[in-house]
Amino acid sequence: MKALGIKWETATVPIEDINDEESLHNYARAEAQPINYDVVSDFAQAMRNGDSFPMMVLLDRKKDKFILGGNHRTAGYKEIGAEQVEAYIVKSDDEVAKELLPRILNSGHGYRQDRKEKLLHAIFAISKYGYTAKEAAGLFGLNEKTI
Repeated sequence: MKALGIKWETATVPIEDINDEESLHNYARAEAQPINYDVVSDFAQAMRNGDSFPMMVLLDRKKDKFILGGNHRTAGYKEIGAEQVEAYIVKSDDEVAKELLPRILNSGHGYRQDRKEKLLHAIFAISKYGYTAKEAAGLFGLNEKTI
């Protein structure tokens, strides 16, 4: 997030404050279904076992929290009955934060994007936000020659 100049803080957030239904449409998936329930089940079991997970990334929208990174973790936490989670809270209403950050975050953790999906997101970053091929490749973990 720092590389994109996005400001954030950490906080403990009640699960009930997270709008997980609307967050399923956060642009993280170019082609795949937003939730893979096998992954959710695996995450929930790992959570029960005490495994640690990266903090979720949430957008503070005053009325609720929108998931920028962590749909599968949220579903896993709900499955095990967690009441709150630790999260990075993005305080920006910037379009980049809402559209590009979920694409970037899902390229390296959780239910990972395949190469084709990463490429689609890199092309989006180039065409919509003017990133160079080198910059977009770096954001999505691709070789610049791939783009």
